[in-house]
Amino acid sequence: MNENGAMCHDWEKAFMLQSRDAAIGKLFKGIIHNMNGDIQALSMQSELIAMVFSQVDDNLAKIINSGGSEETKAAIVSLRDILNRRSSLLPQMHQAVLSLKETVRRASAYGEVMAHSAKDDFSMNAVVRSEEKFLCADSFFKHKVVREIVLGEGMPPLHAHRVELEQVLFFLLANSLEALKKKSVPPWSLRIETRLEGAMTEVVVQDNGIGIAPEDQAHIFEPFFSTWGSCFGLGLYLAQKTVEELGGSIGFESVPGCTRFWLSLPTQRI
Repeated sequence: MNENGAMCHDWEKAFMLQSRDAAIGKLFKGIIHNMNGDIQALSMQSELIAMVFSQVDDNLAKIINSGGSEETKAAIVSLRDILNRRSSLLPQMHQAVLSLKETVRRASAYGEVMAHSAKDDFSMNAVVRSEEKFLCADSFFKHKVVREIVLGEGMPPLHAHRVELEQVLFFLLANSLEALKKKSVPPWSLRIETRLEGAMTEVVVQDNGIGIAPEDQAHIFEPFFSTWGSCFGLGLYLAQKTVEELGGSIGFESVPGCTRFWLSLPTQRI
Protein backbone atom coordinates (compact mmCIF):
# COMPACT_ATOMS: atom_id res chain seq x y z
CA MET A 1 0.00 0.00 0.00
CA ASN A 2 1.46 3.37 -1.02
CA GLU A 3 1.49 6.44 1.20
CA ASN A 4 -1.74 7.88 -0.22
CA GLY A 5 -3.50 4.55 0.14
CA ALA A 6 -2.37 4.24 3.75
CA MET A 7 -3.59 7.74 4.54
CA CYS A 8 -6.96 6.97 2.93
CA HIS A 9 -7.25 3.76 4.94
CA ASP A 10 -6.43 5.60 8.17
CA TRP A 11 -8.95 8.28 7.34
CA GLU A 12 -11.67 5.70 6.71
CA LYS A 13 -10.98 4.01 10.05
CA ALA A 14 -11.06 7.37 11.81
CA PHE A 15 -14.35 8.24 10.16
CA MET A 16 -15.91 4.94 11.20
CA LEU A 17 -14.98 5.63 14.81
CA GLN A 18 -16.19 9.22 14.56
CA SER A 19 -19.48 8.20 12.96
CA ARG A 20 -20.09 5.71 15.74
CA ASP A 21 -19.42 8.40 18.34
CA ALA A 22 -21.77 10.78 16.52
CA ALA A 23 -24.47 8.12 16.46
CA ILE A 24 -24.04 7.58 20.18
CA GLY A 25 -24.47 11.31 20.77
CA LYS A 26 -27.60 11.44 18.63
CA LEU A 27 -29.20 8.38 20.18
CA PHE A 28 -28.19 9.44 23.67
CA LYS A 29 -30.97 12.02 23.47
CA GLY A 30 -33.41 9.12 23.41
CA ILE A 31 -31.69 7.57 26.42
CA ILE A 32 -31.96 10.84 28.33
CA HIS A 33 -35.66 10.99 27.43
CA ASN A 34 -36.19 7.53 28.90
CA MET A 35 -34.22 8.42 32.01
CA ASN A 36 -36.21 11.58 32.53
CA GLY A 37 -39.45 9.62 32.38
CA ASP A 38 -38.24 7.17 35.00
CA ILE A 39 -36.87 9.89 37.24
CA GLN A 40 -40.16 11.77 36.96
CA ALA A 41 -42.01 8.64 38.08
CA LEU A 42 -39.72 8.26 41.06
CA SER A 43 -40.16 11.91 41.94
CA MET A 44 -43.95 11.63 41.77
CA GLN A 45 -44.02 8.60 44.04
CA SER A 46 -41.71 10.23 46.55
CA GLU A 47 -44.09 13.19 46.73
CA LEU A 48 -47.02 10.86 47.33
CA ILE A 49 -45.12 9.09 50.09
CA ALA A 50 -44.39 12.44 51.68
CA MET A 51 -48.12 13.18 51.60
CA VAL A 52 -48.76 9.83 53.31
CA PHE A 53 -46.42 10.74 56.17
CA SER A 54 -48.26 14.01 56.57
CA GLN A 55 -51.64 12.29 56.65
CA VAL A 56 -50.37 9.65 59.09
CA ASP A 57 -49.09 12.36 61.36
CA ASP A 58 -52.47 14.13 61.33
CA ASN A 59 -54.34 10.93 62.13
CA LEU A 60 -51.95 9.98 64.92
CA ALA A 61 -52.55 13.36 66.44
CA LYS A 62 -56.28 12.66 66.34
CA ILE A 63 -55.73 9.30 68.06
CA ILE A 64 -53.70 10.89 70.81
CA ASN A 65 -56.34 13.53 71.47
CA SER A 66 -59.46 11.48 70.97
CA GLY A 67 -59.42 9.51 74.19
CA GLY A 68 -60.67 6.26 72.71
CA SER A 69 -63.92 7.52 71.28
CA GLU A 70 -65.63 6.40 68.10
CA GLU A 71 -63.71 9.15 66.40
CA THR A 72 -60.51 7.37 67.40
CA LYS A 73 -61.63 4.17 65.77
CA ALA A 74 -62.58 6.01 62.63
CA ALA A 75 -59.18 7.70 62.53
CA ILE A 76 -57.40 4.34 62.88
CA VAL A 77 -59.51 2.83 60.08
CA SER A 78 -58.70 5.83 57.91
CA LEU A 79 -55.01 5.47 58.70
CA ARG A 80 -54.96 1.80 57.74
CA ASP A 81 -56.81 2.52 54.51
CA ILE A 82 -54.32 5.23 53.55
CA LEU A 83 -51.33 3.02 54.26
CA ASN A 84 -52.80 0.11 52.31
CA ARG A 85 -53.61 2.21 49.26
CA ARG A 86 -50.21 3.93 49.21
CA SER A 87 -48.28 0.70 49.79
CA SER A 88 -49.52 -0.49 46.38
CA LEU A 89 -47.25 2.15 44.84
CA LEU A 90 -44.08 0.46 46.05
CA PRO A 91 -43.96 -2.19 43.27
CA GLN A 92 -44.36 0.57 40.71
CA MET A 93 -41.41 2.42 42.22
CA HIS A 94 -39.38 -0.76 42.15
CA GLN A 95 -40.13 -1.32 38.46
CA ALA A 96 -39.17 2.27 37.68
CA VAL A 97 -35.80 1.73 39.34
CA LEU A 98 -35.24 -1.46 37.36
CA SER A 99 -36.15 0.34 34.14
CA LEU A 100 -33.71 3.13 34.95
CA LYS A 101 -30.94 0.61 35.55
CA GLU A 102 -31.69 -1.02 32.19
CA THR A 103 -31.51 2.33 30.42
CA VAL A 104 -28.13 3.05 31.96
CA ARG A 105 -26.97 -0.45 31.02
CA ARG A 106 -27.83 0.23 27.38
CA ALA A 107 -25.85 3.45 27.49
CA SER A 108 -22.80 1.56 28.69
CA ALA A 109 -23.23 -1.38 26.30
CA TYR A 110 -20.96 0.11 23.66
CA GLY A 111 -18.17 0.61 26.15
CA GLU A 112 -18.51 -2.97 27.28
CA VAL A 113 -18.22 -4.20 23.70
CA MET A 114 -15.12 -2.11 23.12
CA ALA A 115 -13.59 -3.63 26.25
CA HIS A 116 -13.83 -7.17 24.86
CA SER A 117 -10.46 -8.53 23.92
CA ALA A 118 -9.82 -9.86 20.43
CA LYS A 119 -9.69 -13.43 21.75
CA ASP A 120 -13.27 -13.39 23.08
CA ASP A 121 -15.58 -15.59 21.03
CA PHE A 122 -18.97 -14.26 19.99
CA SER A 123 -21.67 -15.03 17.44
CA MET A 124 -23.36 -13.10 14.66
CA ASN A 125 -26.58 -13.48 16.65
CA ALA A 126 -24.94 -11.58 19.53
CA VAL A 127 -23.93 -8.81 17.11
CA VAL A 128 -27.54 -8.50 15.91
CA ARG A 129 -28.91 -8.36 19.44
CA SER A 130 -26.32 -5.79 20.48
CA GLU A 131 -27.09 -3.43 17.60
CA GLU A 132 -30.85 -3.83 18.00
CA LYS A 133 -30.59 -2.83 21.66
CA PHE A 134 -28.30 0.06 20.77
CA LEU A 135 -30.82 1.48 18.29
CA CYS A 136 -33.62 1.17 20.85
CA ALA A 137 -32.28 4.47 22.20
CA ASP A 138 -34.05 6.01 19.20
CA SER A 139 -37.67 6.47 20.35
CA PHE A 140 -39.11 5.92 16.85
CA PHE A 141 -37.22 2.64 16.48
CA LYS A 142 -38.14 1.49 19.98
CA HIS A 143 -41.83 2.36 20.03
CA LYS A 144 -43.05 2.40 16.42
CA VAL A 145 -40.96 -0.04 14.40
CA VAL A 146 -42.24 -3.61 14.46
CA ARG A 147 -39.11 -5.74 14.58
CA GLU A 148 -38.81 -9.37 13.54
CA ILE A 149 -35.54 -10.96 14.57
CA VAL A 150 -34.87 -14.39 13.08
CA LEU A 151 -31.67 -15.81 14.53
CA GLY A 152 -30.22 -18.87 12.87
CA GLU A 153 -29.74 -21.95 15.00
CA GLY A 154 -26.29 -23.41 15.41
CA MET A 155 -24.49 -20.23 14.32
CA PRO A 156 -20.75 -20.90 14.75
CA PRO A 157 -18.58 -18.95 17.17
CA LEU A 158 -16.64 -16.07 15.64
CA HIS A 159 -13.21 -15.03 16.84
CA ALA A 160 -12.32 -11.60 15.47
CA HIS A 161 -13.54 -8.32 13.95
CA ARG A 162 -16.52 -7.89 16.29
CA VAL A 163 -16.33 -4.09 16.27
CA GLU A 164 -16.11 -4.04 12.46
CA LEU A 165 -19.13 -6.33 12.15
CA GLU A 166 -21.14 -4.22 14.57
CA GLN A 167 -20.20 -1.13 12.58
CA VAL A 168 -21.36 -2.72 9.31
CA LEU A 169 -24.65 -3.85 10.82
CA PHE A 170 -25.16 -0.44 12.41
CA PHE A 171 -24.79 1.24 9.01
CA LEU A 172 -27.37 -1.12 7.49
CA LEU A 173 -29.84 -0.67 10.35
CA ALA A 174 -29.36 3.10 10.41
CA ASN A 175 -30.07 3.19 6.67
CA SER A 176 -33.27 1.19 7.18
CA LEU A 177 -34.30 3.44 10.05
CA GLU A 178 -33.98 6.54 7.85
CA ALA A 179 -36.06 4.85 5.14
CA LEU A 180 -38.76 3.99 7.67
CA LYS A 181 -38.83 7.51 9.07
CA LYS A 182 -39.44 8.86 5.57
CA LYS A 183 -42.54 6.69 5.33
CA SER A 184 -45.48 8.80 6.50
CA VAL A 185 -47.94 6.10 7.57
CA PRO A 186 -47.66 2.84 9.52
CA PRO A 187 -46.89 0.02 9.63
CA TRP A 188 -43.15 0.43 9.94
CA SER A 189 -41.46 -2.96 9.97
CA LEU A 190 -37.91 -4.29 10.06
CA ARG A 191 -36.70 -7.86 9.70
CA ILE A 192 -33.20 -9.04 10.61
CA GLU A 193 -32.17 -12.58 9.83
CA THR A 194 -28.96 -14.53 10.40
CA ARG A 195 -28.17 -17.85 8.79
CA LEU A 196 -25.36 -20.22 7.90
CA GLU A 197 -25.00 -21.13 4.24
CA GLY A 198 -22.19 -23.64 3.85
CA ALA A 199 -18.97 -21.88 4.83
CA MET A 200 -20.59 -18.45 4.82
CA THR A 201 -22.21 -16.50 7.63
CA GLU A 202 -25.04 -14.37 6.24
CA VAL A 203 -27.16 -11.49 7.54
CA VAL A 204 -30.26 -10.03 5.89
CA VAL A 205 -31.80 -6.66 6.81
CA GLN A 206 -35.18 -5.88 5.27
CA ASP A 207 -37.49 -2.90 5.81
CA ASN A 208 -40.79 -1.67 4.36
CA GLY A 209 -39.66 1.93 4.04
CA ILE A 210 -39.85 4.17 1.01
CA GLY A 211 -37.31 2.16 -0.97
CA ILE A 212 -34.38 3.30 -3.11
CA ALA A 213 -35.21 5.08 -6.35
CA PRO A 214 -34.08 3.17 -9.48
CA GLU A 215 -31.87 6.04 -10.57
CA ASP A 216 -30.07 5.98 -7.20
CA GLN A 217 -29.43 2.27 -6.95
CA ALA A 218 -26.29 2.26 -9.10
CA HIS A 219 -24.69 4.84 -6.77
CA ILE A 220 -25.74 3.51 -3.37
CA PHE A 221 -22.25 2.26 -2.40
CA GLU A 222 -20.39 5.29 -3.76
CA PRO A 223 -18.66 7.55 -1.23
CA PHE A 224 -20.45 10.79 -0.37
CA PHE A 225 -23.66 9.67 -2.08
CA SER A 226 -26.74 10.04 0.10
CA THR A 227 -30.47 10.22 -0.44
CA TRP A 228 -31.07 11.44 3.13
CA GLY A 229 -29.73 14.98 2.88
CA SER A 230 -28.43 15.21 6.45
CA CYS A 231 -25.97 12.31 6.07
CA PHE A 232 -22.36 12.24 4.85
CA GLY A 233 -23.07 9.42 2.41
CA LEU A 234 -20.25 7.22 3.68
CA GLY A 235 -22.07 4.60 5.74
CA LEU A 236 -22.89 2.11 2.99
CA TYR A 237 -19.58 2.80 1.23
CA LEU A 238 -17.67 1.91 4.39
CA ALA A 239 -19.92 -1.09 5.02
CA GLN A 240 -19.12 -2.48 1.59
CA LYS A 241 -15.41 -1.77 1.95
CA THR A 242 -15.25 -3.45 5.37
CA VAL A 243 -17.15 -6.53 4.19
CA GLU A 244 -14.92 -6.90 1.12
CA GLU A 245 -11.78 -6.53 3.24
CA LEU A 246 -13.05 -9.47 5.30
CA GLY A 247 -13.42 -11.52 2.13
CA GLY A 248 -17.20 -11.20 1.91
CA SER A 249 -19.81 -9.55 -0.25
CA ILE A 250 -22.76 -7.22 0.25
CA GLY A 251 -25.72 -6.45 -1.96
CA PHE A 252 -29.31 -5.23 -2.02
CA GLU A 253 -32.57 -5.14 -3.92
CA SER A 254 -35.21 -2.46 -3.56
CA VAL A 255 -38.68 -1.65 -4.78
CA PRO A 256 -41.12 0.88 -3.30
CA GLY A 257 -42.14 -0.46 0.08
CA CYS A 258 -39.41 -3.08 0.43
CA THR A 259 -35.62 -2.84 0.61
CA ARG A 260 -33.46 -5.84 1.39
CA PHE A 261 -29.73 -5.72 2.15
CA TRP A 262 -27.69 -8.85 2.65
CA LEU A 263 -24.10 -9.56 3.52
CA SER A 264 -22.19 -12.82 3.27
CA LEU A 265 -18.92 -13.43 5.11
CA PRO A 266 -16.55 -16.41 5.17
CA THR A 267 -16.92 -17.83 8.67
CA GLN A 268 -13.27 -18.88 8.87
CA ARG A 269 -12.11 -15.30 8.27
CA ILE A 270 -14.09 -13.91 11.22
